[in-house]
Amino acid sequence: MTLSPASALEVWQGDVVVTSVTPACANSASPRKSIAVGSILRSVLRPKLVSNNGNDTRISFFHDLQAVYATILAGGAMPDGTMTTYGVSHEGKLIANIGSTYTSYVQTPATITSAATFVTLTIRLQNFLFIPGCRAGLRGVYSKRVG
Repeated sequence: MTLSPASALEVWQGDVVVTSVTPACANSASPRKSIAVGSILRSVLRPKLVSNNGNDTRISFFHDLQAVYATILAGGAMPDGTMTTYGVSHEGKLIANIGSTYTSYVQTPATITSAATFVTLTIRLQNFLFIPGCRAGLRGVYSKRVG
């Protein structure tokens, strides 16, 4: 398998705000793990079919500088679908190949090209940040990373 150099990939980075949550997103055992409306996460978006990005849309989220949650939306981003998740939990546990679902995916522009300077997206993710039953609505604003 040959890996593409990082410069061949095109990514957008930005902030994502949590717009809705289910009760399971609150974790009374540790406030660091609680996901609430208004929480802000750093995020990187690698949309499908832009340069050498491949056929899948990939989105990663960084919460409280401790947890990393990455999603792979197979075949790109549809309004609703299945995803594979990877990452590191708040406890530092490496988690890989977990299947889950997403809904309400909307991105602007509808087709992202190399010329897009800014991208916005909304999405609802099930079992967000590996929290069982946590369905979180997210809205992100991204700018193209240069260099």
